[in-house]
Amino acid sequence: LSATGLPGGITANFNAGTGILTLSGSASVANYQTALRQVKYSNTSEAPVTLTRTLTFRVNDGSANSNTQSRDVTVAAVNDAPVVSGIGAGAVSYTENGAAIQITNTIVVSDVDNANLQSATVSISANYQTGQDVLSATGLPGGITANFNAGTGILTLSGSASVANYETALRQVEYSNTSEAPVTLTRTLTFRVNDGSANSNTQSRNVTVAAVNDAPVVSGIGGGAVAYTENGAATQVTNTIAVSDVDNANLQSATVSISANYQTGQDVLSAMGLPGGITANFNAGTGILTLSGSASVANYQTALRQ
Repeated sequence: LSATGLPGGITANFNAGTGILTLSGSASVANYQTALRQVKYSNTSEAPVTLTRTLTFRVNDGSANSNTQSRDVTVAAVNDAPVVSGIGAGAVSYTENGAAIQITNTIVVSDVDNANLQSATVSISANYQTGQDVLSATGLPGGITANFNAGTGILTLSGSASVANYETALRQVEYSNTSEAPVTLTRTLTFRVNDGSANSNTQSRNVTVAAVNDAPVVSGIGGGAVAYTENGAATQVTNTIAVSDVDNANLQSATVSISANYQTGQDVLSAMGLPGGITANFNAGTGILTLSGSASVANYQTALRQ
């Protein structure tokens, strides 16, 4: 309770322990009437109790109290949005084929007028790569479940649970990437909670993604030995070998070596009719045929079959 702009001679003092506003000082009846009309009610809480207050007015002439007059004040609470803060400074880093990384272990969640929250979202709000990026949260507190939408890049935590439990859940969020050739653009992850009526502010943190070169693979050379007869035409070694590389469109070289029982001055490896960009050179001293030149994976596969 307060009273400002009082007539001369009257002062106001509010006792927060008793809830009584006392106006004092010798002044005319008219001035006290004016003073009583200046009394105001306010509430400083972000979660006010909404019970109806009754305010009772009385004056005193120095010898006797007046009768009383009362009026009720209803108090309506307004939902205050929850707040997230303290996500942490700087980016966190993920490396291709690595374990999932924690995004934050410092984020703080608060709500001045709700003991429980109802949901939270963590979204890849910049540079989301469908089919690569994954958000997850495991070991969640009771009452909270996690669901990642691979189409939107949004991880949703849901279920009525305490503010503290949602804080714990957000600290469990992890990023991983399933690709063998991940796009290395920096991702931005944005955190937000909801109390059932209002969304919080947002907190964001970047994730850098580092690609690691994956070695090419050869397979399918064929089963069993191939046969060569003295003075016969050169024999093709394989027409089934397959070449792949998950993160490179081109290869730079290949070797075919006689790795057992090479006979210098007798054995020869050759490759004819090679695709464009690939040349062949046989080292008679080592028994190694080297194919070289930047060319597509498919062209190197063709070359090895020659």
